[in-house]
Order: sequence, then C-alpha cells, then structure tokens
Amino acid sequence: MDKDARFSQPPRQASQSIPNFTLQSDSPAVDAGAIIPGITDDFVGKKPDIGAYERGAPIWKAGSTLNTTRKQKLNPSFSLPSD
Repeated sequence: MDKDARFSQPPRQASQSIPNFTLQSDSPAVDAGAIIPGITDDFVGKKPDIGAYERGAPIWKAGSTLNTTRKQKLNPSFSLPSD
C-alpha cells in the first residue's frame, strides 16, 4: 500500500493540552486538502486545510444559535390523532 506523504507526520495542532484543533503554521495538514467546488470554496491559502478548522479563517463554533430565552405558546388547535 502506498503511503501519502501528507500523513507521514502528526498534524501539529496549536495545543496538545486542551481540545484546540487549529493547526500550527508549519503543519503538513495546511493547504493539503482537496478543492471540491461548492464545498471548499471559502478556504484560505493555496488549497483547503485538512482538519476541522481552516488556518487563517474565523473559528466556527458547533451548536445552535437559537434564542431559548423566549417561551413559545403551544398551538391550542393541535390535537392527537384518534384511533
């Protein structure tokens, strides 16, 4: 089986002690990804990075940004189907 030179070294994350998945500037994963039109259009550099975050781009945060402080009223006309 052929080895891919991009994966012969660890990706060198910015921090090993805390869950920080940003890449160091000298990481072999920087600019090592594939360009996929419509999917990787917003990359920074020559090609997309391999990993969770694109080096040099704003860090995205997973999860919802829904406003949960506002209580919604239930629709009183809703009823369960009967047998």
